Amino acid sequence: MQNQDVAKILNRAARILALRGENRYRIRAYQRAAQAVAALPENIEEIVKQNRLQKIEGVGKALAAKIEEIVSTGKLALLEKLEQETTPAGNNKEILLAWALAFCQDFLPELKKLAAVKKVAVTGEMRRRQETVQEINFLLVSKDVEATKMAICRHQQLHRQEWEQYSCRAVHSFGVRLRLDLVVEADYIQQLWLATGSQEHVKAVARLVYEKTGLNLLQALPFANSFSFATEADIYKLAGLPLIEPELRENRGEIAAAQTGELPILIRAENYKGDLHIHTNWSDGTASIEKMAEKAVEMDYEYIAITDHSQSLKVARGLSIQRLAEQKAYLAKLQAKYNLRIFCGIEVDILDDGSLDAPDEILAQLDVVVASVHSGFRQSREKLTFRICKAMQNPYVQILGHPTGRLLGHRDPYDVNIDEILRTAKATGTILEINSSPDRLDITDKIALQAKKAGIKMAVNTDAHSPLEMDNIDLGLSVARRGWLNANDVVNTVPAREILDWLHRKRTG
Repeated sequence: MQNQDVAKILNRAARILALRGENRYRIRAYQRAAQAVAALPENIEEIVKQNRLQKIEGVGKALAAKIEEIVSTGKLALLEKLEQETTPAGNNKEILLAWALAFCQDFLPELKKLAAVKKVAVTGEMRRRQETVQEINFLLVSKDVEATKMAICRHQQLHRQEWEQYSCRAVHSFGVRLRLDLVVEADYIQQLWLATGSQEHVKAVARLVYEKTGLNLLQALPFANSFSFATEADIYKLAGLPLIEPELRENRGEIAAAQTGELPILIRAENYKGDLHIHTNWSDGTASIEKMAEKAVEMDYEYIAITDHSQSLKVARGLSIQRLAEQKAYLAKLQAKYNLRIFCGIEVDILDDGSLDAPDEILAQLDVVVASVHSGFRQSREKLTFRICKAMQNPYVQILGHPTGRLLGHRDPYDVNIDEILRTAKATGTILEINSSPDRLDITDKIALQAKKAGIKMAVNTDAHSPLEMDNIDLGLSVARRGWLNANDVVNTVPAREILDWLHRKRTG
């Protein structure tokens, strides 16, 4: 049994627990254990033999027993129980985008195996990449819709089925609410478009199509083949519009922007050059600097910034000034080992009075400084806003980390004056972070659009504490796209040869 195999099983357990709406801390415990096991420099079987499991960070007695079970049997009874559940409660909570995406990754291949199914697409809130979803929508193209319908009816993991013609609402065994719409090939593009955008967006575009052509896209019956489209762009063309990307189909001004030629060319994954907010086991991460660097090379990055916590955050084993100096020297020696720029940085705490948890003479020696609030979340609106704005006035603070401090489904955003924060960011040249952590996604897409309009640059970072979490970058890029950001709005698109000059502009004024 390899470390990655154990980590995969623990991660899957965490994912199903999350989909079922289980306790956040239990879910997080399985995640952290998975990350810790994946990052181990030695084989997990040896650690089990030597009875050293509880010496792994974040692995207590209960999780040690689970890991030992996996290593000895190759499976986890808890996971099998969760996967075989036949009476799902039906999760009434919204599901985080990350968990919904992981569910789709697992369930799409199953849907593609159903009788007569030619292809399957994800639609609705998921295709628009909303931060949370209440229901996951699938569009199934079938060669024989009756056969596919019967296959769904017999599916052992799809419970409480409610059918309306060829549309089925159901609850998956994991507690996830689903909608499955069956279509024939000729109707695919039209139904994909209808099922993707918000109702307001769809109605507004359909109105334009009707005014220009007399076609009523909203009244077309399933399988009527009234009109067929090769691509969604054909539908927008009938409305006199260029293609509007799925993430923008919210009726937030995108139609007017399309009419005036002002739609942005949205940032894409291939524009992204490197992550400027990463933690390692020097503070509260689970992996070494080397492991994080190897992952960055695997992702074809040009650079990463190691930004472990500052000294006042004891719970995260924040680095003392001496340890920070040691890390800086260590990174300098490590640099030549990788085809990757490894920047020395810090996530420095914004203290109660708005000062920073490291003196300016130390911050001046670092490549990247991310300043974040980690305490006093319930302070008054005035106090929190003052603290954050004062920190941004420091010439060495380049990035404001997770600016509103929310944890989706667990902690509301700070009560801050976001307009004042945006004004200060603009005045000081401070970059705002879009934090890609699944339960943060902070700043939101709406604030990102506000910042864009104000001319404020943003950084899309993962705040990763393990190599696995570096994959969360896709979540942050989804927020950026929903916030109308193009490559020029995001500093992580700047190549390695230019990024430090760009970041240090604030120092030189």
